[in-house]
Amino acid sequence: MFKFKELAKQATEDIANLLTAEHGKTVADAMGEIGRGVEVVEAAGGILNLLKGDCTEQVGTGVDRWSIRQPPVVVGCISPFNFPGIMPMWMAPMAIACGICVVLKSSERDTSVPLFFGLFTQAGAKNHMVIMSDGDLNQATDGLFGARYGSAGERSMAISVAETL
Repeated sequence: MFKFKELAKQATEDIANLLTAEHGKTVADAMGEIGRGVEVVEAAGGILNLLKGDCTEQVGTGVDRWSIRQPPVVVGCISPFNFPGIMPMWMAPMAIACGICVVLKSSERDTSVPLFFGLFTQAGAKNHMVIMSDGDLNQATDGLFGARYGSAGERSMAISVAETL
C-alpha cells in the first residue's frame, strides 16, 4: 500500500490531466479527487490492526467470546462516470489490504483513469509479513527466514516482503 501511495502521489498530476481531458473536470477538481483517494490508500496501509478480531475471556462461567474477521473472496468495484478516480481508490485499496481480490469495472464514459490502477503491479510482492513493534524479534526473524528461504524459496507462500509496524 505504501509503495502504491507513493506511485499514485507521483502520478497525481498525470492522472488529473487525463481525468480533465476525458471527463471535463477542472484540473483543481481532478487533483482534489486523486488527492483524497491517496489519503484513503494511506489509511488502508494501517488497516491491519482492525482485522485482528478479539477475545473476551469469562463472559460467563467457563465461556469465552471470540470474534474472527474473515473477508469475502471477491469485491466488485463499479466506477461511476462522475468520480472515476476516487471511487476505485475508496474501495480497492481497503479490499486489497485485507487480502481480497478486486474486480474493477470502469464507466464506459471515462475508462482511462481507472487504468492507472495498474500502478498496483509496480507496488509490492505477493506475500507479505508484518512484524508488530511489540513482537518477539527473534521469533519473527526465524519465521521470516524459514518462510522466505525454506525449500530454496520455491514455495507458493514464500515471504517476498517483510515490514514492521
